[in-house]
Amino acid sequence: KVGIPEFLNGVGKGVETHIPKIEAEIGDFQKLLVTRTLKLKKLGIPCKH
Repeated sequence: KVGIPEFLNGVGKGVETHIPKIEAEIGDFQKLLVTRTLKLKKLGIPCKH
């Protein structure tokens, strides 16, 4: 099973620095996959559409 840290490390581009915040706010990999870009932006995580 892939967790949030493994996924974000695979994505790269600096998103791995946000692992603690994303895990705290979303907590689960399946939820991360359905989380909208706007919600990530509200958490202060830079992302492209």
